Amino acid sequence: MAEHVIGIDLGGTETKIGIVQEDGKIIEKRMIPTKVFDGRIAVVTRIGDAVEELLHESGMNSSDVIGIGVGSPGSIDHETSTVLFSPNLPDWSGFGLAAMLEKIT
Repeated sequence: MAEHVIGIDLGGTETKIGIVQEDGKIIEKRMIPTKVFDGRIAVVTRIGDAVEELLHESGMNSSDVIGIGVGSPGSIDHETSTVLFSPNLPDWSGFGLAAMLEKIT
């Protein structure tokens, strides 16, 4: 039964990613450079790759995860999971962050 979540703290300079048990214990964590000027698809792809690596390193797979939460700077439309505005992520306005992350992960 899945009992882990993945938390992502998306920042303009670095992105922090962690696998956390339901009781709050951190299983694995990693910090990667955001490299925002590579473009939003490259940023989300890099996050997806890091999630996959963390799962592999911890001996888990996607079926062990019940969800992914993302903190992103700026304003988010929570109904559509779309970035409305981000001061740290230029050109992300109107970007469907959750949909892209779901597709990649």
